[in-house]
Amino acid sequence: MSFAVLSLPRSRTAWLAAFFNSANLTCEHELIAKSDSFDKAVDKMNQGIGSVDTGQVFRIGEIQKRVRNLKVIVIDRDKEDVKKSLRKFNLVNADSLIDLQSGLLEEAKEIYPSINYKDIDDRIEEIWSIVSGGLEFPKEKYESYKNYKIELADIISFTKQIGVGRILKNYGIVKAAI
Repeated sequence: MSFAVLSLPRSRTAWLAAFFNSANLTCEHELIAKSDSFDKAVDKMNQGIGSVDTGQVFRIGEIQKRVRNLKVIVIDRDKEDVKKSLRKFNLVNADSLIDLQSGLLEEAKEIYPSINYKDIDDRIEEIWSIVSGGLEFPKEKYESYKNYKIELADIISFTKQIGVGRILKNYGIVKAAI
């Protein structure tokens, strides 16, 4: 099932990806960021792999055109809360990127269903229905996952490991624009 979950960082995306995979929806957290290229990420999505990727909003129009039967949902979170959370990881230079991303997500919310990240648990069946294309909700799997706390413990190392240049290129971001 091809789907894209759009959001700002720190919006429970790692948890969503883990839950979806545990319930037999194949997806990758930060698929575009981790792929060798944007085209390879799109190829994976066309093979039915979902993407829970905080940067894909930068290219969602292109993804929508290139991925067949793509289901899209926006997880909404206040950008100032995200900035505050990122500062805990010493990511103090992310404000302009978060502002840009937040603006794009506001536009996406006009097109795609949107759910506040604080409401994920209350609306998980709706989220599931959208990304799965209406498959039966895996209540038992959700019950076993709902209290898991999953997050990237070291965002800076994760980013360095992938390579900032590759991430920016895959998202279609020119470094000088930030």
